[in-house]
Amino acid sequence: MPAPHSNNASPFVDRCALAVLALVAAVALWTHGDYAGPAHAWSRALSWLPPPFHDPVLSGLAAGLAGLALTWRTACRLAGPMGGLIALVLLASTPLAYGAMFIHPADTAFAASYALLLLGLIRAIEQWPRPSPATLAIVLLGCASVTALWPWPVQSAEALFGGRIVDLADPPATYGPTLLALKLPEIFLALALAGLAIAVARILRDTGTIERRAMLALVAFAVVLPLAMSMIARPPIAGIETYLFILPPLAIAAGIAAGWAMSRIASDDRRLRAVAAAALMLGLLPPVTAMGRMHPYQHAAFNELAGGLRAMRPSYTLDAPGLSLREAAQILTADLNARGETPPADRPWRVGICGPQSPAQSALDARFELTADPKGAEFALMLGEFYCAGLDAPQLAPVERDGAILARVYDLRGRKIEHLFMRGAPAPR
Repeated sequence: MPAPHSNNASPFVDRCALAVLALVAAVALWTHGDYAGPAHAWSRALSWLPPPFHDPVLSGLAAGLAGLALTWRTACRLAGPMGGLIALVLLASTPLAYGAMFIHPADTAFAASYALLLLGLIRAIEQWPRPSPATLAIVLLGCASVTALWPWPVQSAEALFGGRIVDLADPPATYGPTLLALKLPEIFLALALAGLAIAVARILRDTGTIERRAMLALVAFAVVLPLAMSMIARPPIAGIETYLFILPPLAIAAGIAAGWAMSRIASDDRRLRAVAAAALMLGLLPPVTAMGRMHPYQHAAFNELAGGLRAMRPSYTLDAPGLSLREAAQILTADLNARGETPPADRPWRVGICGPQSPAQSALDARFELTADPKGAEFALMLGEFYCAGLDAPQLAPVERDGAILARVYDLRGRKIEHLFMRGAPAPR
């Protein structure tokens, strides 16, 4: 039995998928400047390229779009054109995946290489025992890129997880599965779990060709095996971004469930198809609106089942990369400019920072000097994370999304502040 992509191909559905990719690319290019700031080791790896290709934000965007396209084409092979389109839409509307394109370019590139290897292996199974030269090239390129982009040197830190401070050099076994369940949109989770269940059922029931069952098994293993190994071995991780590569096969599994559901609806039953389309749109509404509200902090979003960002603020790290310090620096600059204030004649203003310095530095000019020591500092920019102290000083407008404070701006003039960090808390790495 041929794979679904070879039957009833829909040029209209494919054009819709291309339109989704174009829309994501246009929005991302229009807003990519809002994500500047976080330091990336990725920048050094790209330094040999001419501008703008050594920009980590743009390279992450290119890798993210490639991952979306590869996920779409793989899902089409297993779930048909409509299943492929739904897999693409689900992945593109996932705040974690979208935000990671800009904030975690190296992890996004690894996720794209994982999707490339998965596509190559699916094609090889389809064409067995004589895979085409193009398929072999895809498999080899996928293997090479996965090896080259594998996050070998992981710089782990501490994070707030379930209300506890945990060391990500030795993370809890449930760290990855728990955060994926809390961060992925509900409709994505439901369809992905349904797709994995359908794949397992078809494998165990011995339905379809052996090639078809092998492809379904490959998708299931691409999700389950890394999660199981991370729970058993508990290797050092950088954070939730370490698990980004699981999102493409999860989206493919969701596409399998959607394709199965669509195949159960008669093509002439317009009413039922309209109901299915409406249910999909309703399911996509929460994550899409959250992406707009959270901009540019989509990486910090939690789903509605978790209670959203405000409910998760006391229990989980929200903005580990410290991107909100860029907006905090902009708030400080705008306030001083509005009041016409100037720094002391003999030196710049000193600004204490609790969090990564590079996001704030990207928004401040030569009038400011950053320091981790509050003594002698006129201002302070503080992340809302567990390691930052609450200061007894006047505040400017906070950086806030969905009722959760991500960063604060303090005016320290006339105040004696001894510490920016909580006693015993580690400085961010």
